[in-house]
Amino acid sequence: PDVSGGNHWPQGTFVGEVPGAGLSDGSGSEAAPLTKVLVPLADMINHRYSNDGDDSALCEWGLEAGPARGGGGGFVVRSFGEISAGTELSLSYGHLGAAGSLMSYGFTPNPPQKWEGSQYYEYVVLDLQLERLLTLAQGEPATEADTVRKSRVWRRDETATAFSPPLLPRARNSEEGVRQLLISNGDAEAGRALLSLLRCAVASPTELRDLLESSGESVEEVEDANEVGGGDGSELASARWLAREPLTARNELAAMQLLGELTSHQLSRYKESLAADLKLLERPASIPPNRLNAVRVVAGEKRVLNHLALLSHIAVRHLTDVGGYGGASNGSSGDVPLVDVELSGMSYRRLLGFLLGKADLDAWH
Repeated sequence: PDVSGGNHWPQGTFVGEVPGAGLSDGSGSEAAPLTKVLVPLADMINHRYSNDGDDSALCEWGLEAGPARGGGGGFVVRSFGEISAGTELSLSYGHLGAAGSLMSYGFTPNPPQKWEGSQYYEYVVLDLQLERLLTLAQGEPATEADTVRKSRVWRRDETATAFSPPLLPRARNSEEGVRQLLISNGDAEAGRALLSLLRCAVASPTELRDLLESSGESVEEVEDANEVGGGDGSELASARWLAREPLTARNELAAMQLLGELTSHQLSRYKESLAADLKLLERPASIPPNRLNAVRVVAGEKRVLNHLALLSHIAVRHLTDVGGYGGASNGSSGDVPLVDVELSGMSYRRLLGFLLGKADLDAWH
């Protein structure tokens, strides 16, 4: 199919996951678990996003219960308004990401017109491993003992059967200690989880001790632990939860510098720049379908990585130029908590929360 136009044929049968109560006898009993149904006619309707300006979907779908005693609830496709004869129907497959849609349906949808929902369309998966992060981190190299302590904390949820978002479930054949984190522009929750991992990675022995004590533990308990993993990860605070808030000026500066190094390293693995991809996407009809799909996916990844790089740049600039912590890695001022530090007229915590929730940081550059 030609995937450069506004509508696309899904690659396979449409399978809807919907409340099973819609197919009940209409007796009013409690809703059943979600049920998968095959709808051979609805699978012919192409995707458009809902509430997306002039390119919005024309229909919606769902289950409706049958009469109170008659049963026979059904799958219903209903238009949002009058549709002229000969107009192609469309409905939303949901918040499709470019990469996820390519894997599930065999196409990448056109980017949404309303970009406040773009966090569903563009995202990147970061492979985070403590040892690799330590090689990217600036400052004094971590001692072997310090690395072992961090590694035990980092791998506490290693045996967890499923990580909660934004962390992805660990594949059975993946390397030990790797945390895959899915993040998009403006996803504050994923941003906090990412920064927690980075703050733990660059934590000094004193900061690591403070982190553990704040969660009711001690370094000695970590060192005495026989198991690296912490069961299902629920009884011990793992690295994604330990440092969700800024610790000290030294740690925050080091974590933000590490974020910059991480994104720079990730971007260096692409052969083409984001600017080159965006220039290609200005003429989608001239790009072969398979290449168009690939460019849309990698351009989204690069856009998110550039966004994270800009966030790092803004935070480092404020911490060094405005906050005066350029020498925090060596001076005692690095131990100052970042609770009341005023940056750009607001506390650093408030500023960071604002930046994490913004999908577009160009105005702050």
